Amino acid sequence: MEKLYETFSKKGVAVVGINANKAEDVTMIAAHCKEHGFKFPVLKDRENKIADLYGALVTPETFVINPAGKLVYHGRIDDSRNIKKVTSNDLTDALEKLLSGKALTQAEARAFGCSIKRMSGD
Repeated sequence: MEKLYETFSKKGVAVVGINANKAEDVTMIAAHCKEHGFKFPVLKDRENKIADLYGALVTPETFVINPAGKLVYHGRIDDSRNIKKVTSNDLTDALEKLLSGKALTQAEARAFGCSIKRMSGD
């Protein structure tokens, strides 16, 4: 995620992390960000409002919103948890196409990861 931030923030893309897990407080989030060297902001979604609005189910799960405010990509960062086995960089591809004015060929790719522990216990 930090590599994506380093690459795309220079191109005008705003990168924001949102943590909606009820079990993780802001102190834990700050420690995680420091440990992983995140330079982008990570906000706490205390009541799962953002997660619910976008239908986020797992972490990480990405949402790309174009300058007009339209959701143009939703899904995974890439296709493997093991960086050595990645064959498709779905998020990078979506961002590059968006920035170059090309149509996105894939608007959604199933995200995978740990489930979001919601306030309502879902």
